[in-house]
Amino acid sequence: MPQVALSRKAQSDLQRLYNFLVPFDTDTASQAIDTILDAFENLHMPAIGSPIAEKVGMRKLVIDFGDSGYTALYRYSKRTNVIRVLAIKHQKEDDYR
Repeated sequence: MPQVALSRKAQSDLQRLYNFLVPFDTDTASQAIDTILDAFENLHMPAIGSPIAEKVGMRKLVIDFGDSGYTALYRYSKRTNVIRVLAIKHQKEDDYR
């Protein structure tokens, strides 16, 4: 089974998403982060996410949460057997920062 690693950017994104939700509801903020992290644990099949045509080798994982959810960009390396999560965003955000 591949190992999942979060880039510094992805870790920063998790903090940003949490910080956005916390003023509204601490429990919801924690649940959102838990849902995202749980989704990464389910990446045992690296090809589960949708390929991104303009970015060779990258995939997008859709993570449902509430009325919308989150998306995560990731790349799988067969050589190292590591799935590297590159960025995470809310589905209503324009693009990855």
